[in-house]
Amino acid sequence: MKQNDLKNLKNIFGFDQYRKGQQEIIKEVLKGNDILTVMPTGAGKSLCFQLPATLFDGLTLVVSPLIALMQSQVAQLKLLGVKAGSLNSSNSEAENRETLKMLENNELKMLYVAPERLIKQEIIDLLKTKKISLLAIDEAHCVSQWGHDFRKEYLKLGEIRKELSMVQTIALTATADETTRKDIVDKIFPKKPSIFIQGFDRPNIYLSMLPKNNAKKKMINFCFTRFTLTLLLSHHWH
Repeated sequence: MKQNDLKNLKNIFGFDQYRKGQQEIIKEVLKGNDILTVMPTGAGKSLCFQLPATLFDGLTLVVSPLIALMQSQVAQLKLLGVKAGSLNSSNSEAENRETLKMLENNELKMLYVAPERLIKQEIIDLLKTKKISLLAIDEAHCVSQWGHDFRKEYLKLGEIRKELSMVQTIALTATADETTRKDIVDKIFPKKPSIFIQGFDRPNIYLSMLPKNNAKKKMINFCFTRFTLTLLLSHHWH
């Protein structure tokens, strides 16, 4: 299986090697273990369930509250040749019908679902007739009532797991302190999962502050600089 995951890493996703922390997590996923992982945004969380999805026989079900990100990932997966679809409120009725048809015909490798749609009984009943190899819960901190991103629909994911025969689950988030992690484990996992904490630091982002002196002049200079940079870049690419 290791040889196959490295093969798919290169042939499907175009990477020669894993990023820090990815290989250990994917190894646990391929062993069939439940997992909670905390990785900074931009560290490659999505690959931790997308790559195993290409190796599993059944469907990988991905729960995400971020519709724009969901659409972006589905579009990218399709370009890579992975049969993926999504069910969410931003899709047209025709798009959702087409995705449901593909699901019914076992033509999907990955299905992204907004939590509000997943908790609908007709969706659960349909999924219960399918072979689901993995449930990936993205933005898993939304299950915690201690956070500002709390989504009440996430509280039902533990029950949905039971209805789906306690399918193997990986919960992923970039923001979860000790209290939030305990909340995720208590509400989603009946037994303690393997836990990976890769940290929260994002070295590509920083904050800086200056005294508020002559704010109007500084704002004009800032806008002028950005405008000039945009013109230069536009000239360069054309």
